[in-house]
Amino acid sequence: MTPEARVAAYTMFGTLAAFKVGTAIYVVFAMPNAHGIEFFTFTGVLWFGLVAIPIVGAIVFWQRRLRVRARRRALIAAEWRVDEDVARR
Repeated sequence: MTPEARVAAYTMFGTLAAFKVGTAIYVVFAMPNAHGIEFFTFTGVLWFGLVAIPIVGAIVFWQRRLRVRARRRALIAAEWRVDEDVARR
């Protein structure tokens, strides 16, 4: 990803996050009762899911990547490791 594209992505998602936080603060101050908090919670559930999906995907990707690399190292080491019995034949 180019630096310009990265800045654009951070700007776009940062603006969305700031708007969401600002709106949540406004709702809590406008309706400081249980209904306001419930409204914020129920409308925010979608956002939590949208944020959680990429985070969970990244975690799963990195865990798999670490397992594959460890397995690869083990296979390469096993390929060059020869038992002494076999080497004498």
